[in-house]
Amino acid sequence: MMRRVLLVLAVFLGVCLAATAEAWAQEASASWRGSGFYLSWLKLLGYFVIFLAWVYTTDWLSRDALELELEYLRWNPIAFGVFVGAWVVSWIIPIFWIGLPLVALAWAVPLGAYIVHRNGRVEEHQKVLTREHLRYWAAGKLNKLGFKIQAEAPDPHETGAPVILNARGSGPTERDEAARFLLARQAPGLLTARQIVAEGLNHRADAIMLDFSQTGVAVRYLVDGVWHAGAPMEREVADPALEALKILCGLNPLDRQSRQEGRFGIDYFVLKQAVFDRMERHKQKLREKLTADFTRQFSREMTRQAVENAVPGQLPPQINQAELDLRVKAAVEQEIRLKFASAVGPHTPIDKNRVSKLPYTDRPNPVTSLEPVKASATLATVGTPTGERALIQMEGKKARFPSIDSLGMRQKMQEDLKAILGRDAGFVLFSALPGQGLRTTMTVILRAMDRYTREFAAVEEETNRYEEIENIPVTTYKAAAGESPLTVFPGLFHKEPAVVVVRDLVNAETVNRILEEIGTRGRLFISTIRAVDAVDAVYRVLAMKVLPSDLARHLTAVVSQRLVRKLCEHCKEPYAPPQQTLAQLGIPPGRVQAFYRPHQPTEQEEPCPVCAGIGYLGRTAVFELLVLDDTMRKALASGAKPDVFRQVARKAGFRSLQEEGIVLVAKGVTSLQELIRAMKQH
Repeated sequence: MMRRVLLVLAVFLGVCLAATAEAWAQEASASWRGSGFYLSWLKLLGYFVIFLAWVYTTDWLSRDALELELEYLRWNPIAFGVFVGAWVVSWIIPIFWIGLPLVALAWAVPLGAYIVHRNGRVEEHQKVLTREHLRYWAAGKLNKLGFKIQAEAPDPHETGAPVILNARGSGPTERDEAARFLLARQAPGLLTARQIVAEGLNHRADAIMLDFSQTGVAVRYLVDGVWHAGAPMEREVADPALEALKILCGLNPLDRQSRQEGRFGIDYFVLKQAVFDRMERHKQKLREKLTADFTRQFSREMTRQAVENAVPGQLPPQINQAELDLRVKAAVEQEIRLKFASAVGPHTPIDKNRVSKLPYTDRPNPVTSLEPVKASATLATVGTPTGERALIQMEGKKARFPSIDSLGMRQKMQEDLKAILGRDAGFVLFSALPGQGLRTTMTVILRAMDRYTREFAAVEEETNRYEEIENIPVTTYKAAAGESPLTVFPGLFHKEPAVVVVRDLVNAETVNRILEEIGTRGRLFISTIRAVDAVDAVYRVLAMKVLPSDLARHLTAVVSQRLVRKLCEHCKEPYAPPQQTLAQLGIPPGRVQAFYRPHQPTEQEEPCPVCAGIGYLGRTAVFELLVLDDTMRKALASGAKPDVFRQVARKAGFRSLQEEGIVLVAKGVTSLQELIRAMKQH
C-alpha cells in the first residue's frame, strides 16, 4: 500500500513539473493568466483523473489475467510500460491538447486490447464492457442511490460456495467433458453440490458420505481416518445435488440402485501459508507477553493462598512450580484462542472477491495472497435398502514425508532398523492394518536405503502398483492369470539383486522360496503383510502353512505401525493427569506434569480455524520393532502360541504399540483418548 502511495505522489509531482514547464513556455504572453501560481489546476485535474483510472484498471487487469491464466506476465508490462512511456513524452510536448490525448490513448488502447483478447476466451456471462455487463453494473450502482432499475441477474454459478466443479477427468475426450459440464450447469442442484463439497473442504475431509433414506440425508465427513457427523439435509435439496454430480461425472442420474463411479474436478482458492505465518508471529509475541503477565498474577495469588493456609509458627510451603506452569499455560492458550478467533484456516476455500482479514494481520492482497488449488474427486454411488449411498472421495495434495523421522519413528528405533536393513541377508517384514499408512512407510523406508551401491529389485501385482522409486526396477505378475511372485522369481534371481522387495505376501510357496533363497544365496528380502501388530504378522505368515522352524531360522525383524491423530497445536489444552492414570500407564511420579486434550469450544467461541474445531490435525505413526533373538527363534520354532511368544519377546525388551504410543501422549503429540481409540482397531 505504501508503495502505491509513493507512486501516486511521484507521478503527481511529475504532472506539476510538466505544467510548470508549460507555463514557463507561455510566459511571454501579454494576456493576464490569473493567480494560478504558474499552474493550471483544471489541466492537472485532467491528468490526475486519467492517472487514477489507469491505476484502477491496471490493478483489475493484473488480477483478472492471473485468475484466467491469460499471460499476465505479458499484459502487465504492456499496460504499465505504454502508459509510463506516454506520460514521459507528454512532459516533453509543450502543447496540452496533444499531451493529454496521448496519455488517454496510452491508457485506453492496451486496456481495450486486453478486453478484446479476454472476451474472446471466456464464456458469454464472463465478458466485460458488453451491453448486458454495463447495464448490470449501472443498475447495481444506481440501486444503491435509490433508483430502481431492472437488470439481468448475474450468472448463478458465480454465486454461492467459493468452489468450482468441472468435468475434468470424467470423459475420454475434452469435448465429452465440456458437454457434461454444460449439462451439469443446467441442472438445478449444481449450486447445492458445490456447497456440499465446500463444506467438506472446510472440515478438511478426505471423503464425504451421503446416506439417502426416505426421511432425509445423513452427511458424514472422513477427517484423518475418523468419520464425523455433519448437518443432515432434506431430500428435496440433496436429490438434485446428487443428480448434478452424476451428470458431471457422466453417470446415469436416474439409476439409484446400480453401482456407479465417475470423476470430476474441483477448483478453488486458499490463503497462502505466508499469511498465516505472519499471524503466527503476532501470536508468538502475544504469547510471550501473556506468559509473563499471568506468571506474575498467579504467583501472587498462590503465594497469598499459601500464607493464608500456613500453620502458625511454620514457614509457608513453597509454590508448586509445576502447578503454576500448568495454570499459566492454560490461561495463555485460552486468551490466544479468544484474540485470534477466526473462521478461516489454511484449508478454507476463499472467495477471491471477498478476501477475509485474519486477526492481527493486514487485509490479504487478492492477487499475491491467494493460492489456486486444482483437485480431483471420485463419486461412487450404490443402492441401499433404505435408499442410496454416495461417497465423494477427494484427492488433494498428499503429504510428503522426506525422512523416516518425519513418519514419527523414534531415533533409537531408526538406528536399529537401518542397521538391520544394511545387512547382506535376512527377512524384514513390515505390517499394518488396511488404511494405516503401510504403503507410505514402505516408500519412505526404501528411499532412505542405499540404492546406489546395492542392486535392488521389486515384485508387484500388475493391478496393484506402488509409487516408483529411483533405482528399484519393478517386475510385475498377473494374479488374474494365476500368477504369483513365484512366477517371476527365476528370471529376477538371474539378475543377482542384493535386495528384493516383495510388496505383498500372497501364499506359502512364495514365502518358502524367499526363505530358501536367503539360506542359499544370502539375499535381503523386504515384504509386507496386513496384521494387527508385529506378533500377529509373524503368525499370519505361519497361517499360510509355512514351517515354523524355517521362518524362525531366517526372519530377522518385524515392523508394525498404527496411525494416531495429532493434537492441534493451535487449540490443544493441558490438564493434570490423575496419579492413578500415570501409575496404570507406567509413568513414574513427577516425570510428566501435564497431558493434553482437544479443546472443546463453547457456544460463544468460534471453532479453531486450523483444525475446523475437531481438535486434531494430521496423523503420525506409532511404531513397534520386533527384532528376533535366539530365545524368540527357539520359541517360534517349537510352535509356541502367540501369547507365549509375546511374553518371550517382552522379556527380551520388546515394546508394544501401546507402550510406544504412551510416549507420544507424554510428549503432548496426541491424547490418551485418541491412543485408546487407535489401539482398539482390529
